[in-house]
Amino acid sequence: MDVEVTSRAENVLLGRIELEIRLTHDAKSTPKRDEVQKKVADLESSKSDLVIVRRMAPEYGLGATRGWIRVYKDTETLKRLEAHHILVRHKLAEKKVKAVKEQAPSSQAAGPAAPKK
Repeated sequence: MDVEVTSRAENVLLGRIELEIRLTHDAKSTPKRDEVQKKVADLESSKSDLVIVRRMAPEYGLGATRGWIRVYKDTETLKRLEAHHILVRHKLAEKKVKAVKEQAPSSQAAGPAAPKK
């Protein structure tokens, strides 16, 4: 897997580097997020925990994938700025579970059942 940085912007205000990359992976499947995290962390001289893979879009039939990556300076900033579902995807947060509402049994609410024929 080869990584080519197509665009790089340093966002000083938010404490991160924003990358757009192109991965070439001839005759192989789209790389996993973990592999991309480690490759970009080596490229940017950072820890893989601070690399967030926002999105990966495979280019059909070309054996290439475009990716949008954010590399943060510290963990606190990362957790404060990234969306919850992205943190869950990278195993940095727990998935929220919605509470189930208590419902009355449907047979009592509907009244007596009609006889079957």
